[in-house]
Amino acid sequence: MIFRGIFFSYALTNQYNHRNYQMIAVVINSLIFASVHVDANWEPWIYYTLMGGILGTTYLLAKRDIRMNILVHMGTNLAVFALAAMS
Repeated sequence: MIFRGIFFSYALTNQYNHRNYQMIAVVINSLIFASVHVDANWEPWIYYTLMGGILGTTYLLAKRDIRMNILVHMGTNLAVFALAAMS
């Protein structure tokens, strides 16, 4: 909710709702998402930045419906948890 709901409501006001601004906002949001989830190790940065990009794009494609974004995030966390439990 913080990364998509609050960030995008400030970053993409009506005057900045153009597709170029949306792409820039998704990239910035992805980097912030990764920085909060990862320490100094660089390898997880790739995964978390990619996931942040997927979540940001999902949020915009779902017409800023945070519920779809929450479901995608929960599904991803569940899949990672299941894979970790099987190994």
